[in-house]
Formats: sequence, structure tokens, C-alpha cells
Amino acid sequence: MKILSYLSLPGIYLPALLCGLIVLCTRAGYAQLTPFDPQKRAELEQQLSQVEIKQQRATVLLDLHDQLMYSEPVQGYTYNDEAFSLAKALHNDVLLSRAYGNKGNQSFDAGNLNQALKNYLKACALISIEKQPILTALHYSNIANVFALKGDYATSMEYAYKAIDLCKKSPDGLNLRCHTRANLAESYTNLQQFEKAEFLLKLNLQELHSITSPTVEAMTLNNLGIIYRKKAQPILAIDYLQQAIQESDPFGLNYFTSSICANLSELYLSEQEPKKALPFARRARQLSIEHGDAQVQCISSRNLAQIFLSLNQLDSADYYAKYALNITIYKGIQSLRPSALRTYAKVLKRLKQYDASLQALQQARLISDSIFSEDIKIQSTKRLEAFSILETQQSMDSFYADRISQAKSIRWVTGIAIGLAFLIGVGIYSLYQQRQGANKILTDKGSAIEAQRKELYSLNQVKDQLFSALATELRAPLAAIQGLLANLDQGANAQEQYQEHFLSQLQQQTVRTITLLEDLLFTARVQMQQYQPLRQEFQLKSLIEEVHKNIRLLSSGSFVPILYHVPSNLDLYSDPTMLKMILRNLLLIVAQRPGKKEVPVTLSAWREGDSVNIRIADVEEVDRQPDPYPHPVNASSHKPYWDMQLIRTFVEGYGGELRECPEGKGYDLVLLDAQGA
Repeated sequence: MKILSYLSLPGIYLPALLCGLIVLCTRAGYAQLTPFDPQKRAELEQQLSQVEIKQQRATVLLDLHDQLMYSEPVQGYTYNDEAFSLAKALHNDVLLSRAYGNKGNQSFDAGNLNQALKNYLKACALISIEKQPILTALHYSNIANVFALKGDYATSMEYAYKAIDLCKKSPDGLNLRCHTRANLAESYTNLQQFEKAEFLLKLNLQELHSITSPTVEAMTLNNLGIIYRKKAQPILAIDYLQQAIQESDPFGLNYFTSSICANLSELYLSEQEPKKALPFARRARQLSIEHGDAQVQCISSRNLAQIFLSLNQLDSADYYAKYALNITIYKGIQSLRPSALRTYAKVLKRLKQYDASLQALQQARLISDSIFSEDIKIQSTKRLEAFSILETQQSMDSFYADRISQAKSIRWVTGIAIGLAFLIGVGIYSLYQQRQGANKILTDKGSAIEAQRKELYSLNQVKDQLFSALATELRAPLAAIQGLLANLDQGANAQEQYQEHFLSQLQQQTVRTITLLEDLLFTARVQMQQYQPLRQEFQLKSLIEEVHKNIRLLSSGSFVPILYHVPSNLDLYSDPTMLKMILRNLLLIVAQRPGKKEVPVTLSAWREGDSVNIRIADVEEVDRQPDPYPHPVNASSHKPYWDMQLIRTFVEGYGGELRECPEGKGYDLVLLDAQGA
């Protein structure tokens, strides 16, 4: 996997930044042999000042470390270093195994997962499972935590179940068993298997009634809060998290308090309350820095980035997102890296660094697919089922030893029944999924049909309005032609000047009728999708002059002046028929606007790259050019037959663009020159 090259933090020396920096969505705490007990700590400190035998002193030092590991880890590791030296000098493998395990915890807190794993494996190699089952279970539980952070959930669960099984072989293994089960529930939570995680944690709550263990209770309540947050039950989630803080705060268990605060900040973030999340995220980060806890620093920094992103403080969001992501990269914490990458991608997107944001999202998806794949989930489900069957078998063996043969038969039948039920369930679920898929397809098609129906209805309305207007307008010129012909027939001997006037009127009404029919036929052919654009090269100025003459004939010479500035050498490769229709209607629309009287219409055209811009607008002050067609200055009585919506549809349908004119009152028509392109 490539490391993103843009993840450096300016002004921060990377080794210093990563020193003592890591939380999954929930806290993977290293395992503990005996419950936390403040009174026992006082007794041990008193013994330490009195004991003189090296072996006893090493044992007391290791026990003191166990009591301080969640409240004062730095002091605890100092005691462990002294115990390690004594155990090495004494060649005591059991004490040395415990010391190596504690060194693994120290590396685990610093985020050095590979070194932590080496220390745990050394600790396992020094003892045998048969003689030291509980100590071996302790190391297995810690190894499971390392693999969980690396994203290898299959291996993590293998060691966790081995640890739980070994804990059952000793009456002193209840605390460690519950502790391991709480960490195991975190793996199922990260794999989105909330029911399995909830089952394990509630089993913890039942068994913890027999012992007092604030560390395990805080872990269990914290993890239950996370599960209910993931299940969209915020009230229950907040209740469990507050109970967890009440368990950890009185005993100074800052190791867990920082984790719980990080989870509370994430909960308020999911509820869109960044201001409530901010103090919890800050406290989590501060506590994790004080105790050199890399996991919590990673999660709290990621949460701070999301909070500042919500508050639109992009510089702070960028800083904390890089901070969290660098930890996951250089510490090899794969299970946290996808969420850190997604947060950083959001920040980059807000900073308009779209390529980098897309790259971060792609990496997050690749890592997430490899860690949280369906194969991993299936493997984990099988392991939980196998473990549940093993627990059931061991319970039955202890209570019904005299009926063991009968119990085996029952187990076989139960296994077969469970298998059949599982197959039936899979079949039903598969049918349900198929039905859901079919329903979704039908819904999508129904939505598409409804959208098409609405579009057709809208187009039909436009068509009906246009045809209605054209039909109304056709009556006027036809009636005028009929009246002129009648007058000519009655006044056959009329003077020649009146005959010329009648012929002029007849020509005007004929041109108007032909124009109306052209608009009607052109629009009908486009509506029926039978119009094929005929692209050819033509001189734009000649086309505009033709449109100008046509409008004058339509308006009996009463159209407002058109002042056009079009270069003679401006050629355009397009459909002249379509452009002529569009220009005529645009000129009529500009001329017919309310309040338009003596202000001329100006038409200008120019080439810009691969497109030709045509601007039609009316202005208050222009250099008036001599009009080659003198006429009274009045607005035209002839009306456009296309509205702006229809004109815009035609323009955009042929790759053009129609927009408001930035100068004056009018429109800019941008046409793509097909030959120039």
C-alpha cells in the first residue's frame, strides 16, 4: 500500500509527534490478571519497603505494576523494569515471562505493535501451558489485541478464544476471562456484528456480580455504549458511557477515562452536536498524551478534525486529520486507517483539493475491503459458534458427567438441527434479498416512467400553447388577404397608386403567412423528431440581413431600428434554418418587452475560440448609424411565436448556450462553430 506523500505536518518533527500516540471505535485494553484494588496497592507499597529477598521483591514489583497499569502507567513501567532486571539475574522464567508481557504492554501503548508482539511471544516461550495456564492466557489475550489493531481479526479471535478456554481451567481466571471477552466484543463491533458483541458483553455483566473489577466493568459499559451508538440508540449509549465514566473516574483510571471521552465525543458528533463533542475530545486527547496512549490520541485527533470541520475551522481540521492519519501509517494500525483517511478526504474536499481527496477515499476503500471483508465476518461468525458450542459442551460435561454418552447424542442432534435451521434461514434470507432487489428495480423503473410522463406532459403543454398562438395569428393575415382581394375586385378601375398600395399590403400579409407556416412546420417536425439539422458554412452577416428584411416585412416597416455590427468575414458552420428562427424570435422578444419604444436594438457578433457569440440588446446611448430603411420609430405590432423556454431548449439541444446579457438589456447567444471545433 502506497503512503500518501502529502501527509507531512509542517512544523512538527515526526518522531516527536508519533511518540506516545493510538482507540479503535472502542478501547482495546491489555489484559489484567487480578482486579484493580486501591487497598491492595497500599499493602504492596508497604511490602516493597520491607521485603529483602530478590525473588519476593520482583513479585511485589510485578504486582504493583498490575495495580498501576491503568492509573499511573509510567510509574508501573518503572517498577516493571526493576522486576525485569531481578528476574533476569535470578533466571526465573515465570517472573521473566510476566516482565516481558508488561514490556509488551508498554510497546502496545506507544503504538509499536511489532515490538509488542515480539515481547508477548517471548513471554509465551518462557512458560508451558500445562504449568502456567492463566499466565499463558494473559499473553494470548494481549496477542489478540495486537492482531485486532493490525486488522487481522481471524488470528485475533483465535488467540482470544484460546485465552478464554485456558481461564476456565483455574478458579482465579474469571477477571481475565471477562477482560478478554470485552476485548473480543470490540472485534465484533468493528466487524458490524453488534448482536454477537452485545451477547458477550451482557455475559460479562452477569459474571461480574461475583467479583469487583472496575477496569473490566468500565470496559464492558464503554463497549455497550458504542454498540448502542452504532445501533442508533443514542439515549442508551449515553447512559452506558456515563456509567463507564462513573466506574473509572473515582479510581483514577485515566487509561479508560480517555477512551470513554473519545467515544462520547464520537457519539455527539454522530448526533450533529459538535460543540458538545469538543470538550470530551479535548479531554481524551490530553489524557492520552499524558499517559503516552497512542490509540486514544489517534481517535481523539480524528474526532477533533471532524468537529472543526463541522465548525468550518479548516486549518484546525486539516492539522488534526493529518495528525491522526500519520499515526495510523507509521504505527501500522490498519484497523484505524480507513476512518482516518475518510476524515482527511473530507477535509481535502472542503479545501478544494479534489484529486488528493479522491486518492484518500480510494485508499480507505481498499484497506477497509481487505480488513472488513465478508470472508472475515463469516470466519468470525464460525469461530463464535464453535466457541459457544465448546462452552455448552464444557458446562454439560461438568453438570452431567454421568450422562455423557446421551449428551453427545443430544449435541449431534442439536448440531444437525442448528445446521438445518441455519440453511433454512439462509434460504429465507436469500429469497428476501431477491424480493427486495426486484422491488427496488420496479420502484426505480416506476420513478423513471413517472419522470418521463411529466416531461412529455410539459412538452405537450408547450406544443399546445405554440400551436394555439400560431392558429390565432394565421387568421389575421388570411383575413387581410381576403379583404385586399375583395377590394381589388370591386375597385378594378381604381387609380394606379391605390393598386400599388393594395399589392404592397398583399405582399406583406403573404410574407407574414409564409413565416407563420414556416414556424409551425419547423416546430412540428422538431416535436416529431423528424427534423435533421443541415449544417453548412454561411456568412453570418448575410443571414442577419435576411432576418432584418423579413422582420420589416412582418411589421410593415414599423419595427424599431436594428443596429448590427457583424464582421463581413465572420463565417459560421451551423444550421442556418434553426439560427434564422432563433434570431427572429429573439429580436421580436427584445423589441416587445414592456416599456420598449424608441430605444434601438443592437446586434453584434464576434468569434471567441471555437464559438461565435451573438449579442442582442437594447441600449440607451448608441452611436446612431444612418438607417438604410427609413421608417417611423415605433415598437413592432408583430409578436414572437416562441417563448424564452422554447428558444433555450432549441439552443441547448444543438450544443449552444443562451444567457442574460451582462451589459444592457438583452441576451447572449453562444454557438459552437462545428467546423472551428
